[in-house]
Amino acid sequence: GPVSRLETNRPLQKTLWLRGVLPRDATPVDFAYRIHSEIGHHCVGAKVQGRIVPLDYQLQNCDICQVMTSRKSSGPKRDWLDLVKTAHARHRIKSFLRRQAFDENVHAGHERLERAARAEHLEPKSILRHELLARLVPYHNWKTVDEVLAAIGYGDVSAERILEKLRAELRKQ
Repeated sequence: GPVSRLETNRPLQKTLWLRGVLPRDATPVDFAYRIHSEIGHHCVGAKVQGRIVPLDYQLQNCDICQVMTSRKSSGPKRDWLDLVKTAHARHRIKSFLRRQAFDENVHAGHERLERAARAEHLEPKSILRHELLARLVPYHNWKTVDEVLAAIGYGDVSAERILEKLRAELRKQ
């Protein structure tokens, strides 16, 4: 696996070398979470071989990865769920997002579902009707439509999976 080095923006902090703990296509975000959840949560950027790289950069063998953190960071972004490769990082990000305001997750879930519907050339208004979404409530022991949307928002279930179930419900009509 990649041999990586962690530094934070405080230069005197520990430097750690990791061997064989990350999959081949791991990102700096995976690496940050591998070191510690708080470093992952406060990650704001990364450098590899001293050059700034995007957070979706795929670490290579022998890369030296410097994780930049900030206490002012508002925490992991929802779209990090799409770029991390390790279950560990995904779990930590989901836990953080789940703790965020329920309403924020409902709103984000609705937006993700709308985007997924548009990507499949479906009219969001026709497929995202409340009564149709209500039929999905029993699937995962949800209690309300908002819980379905919140689950999409914090990444517990994908918008695409819910869209699949909505299409199945439409076919039953």
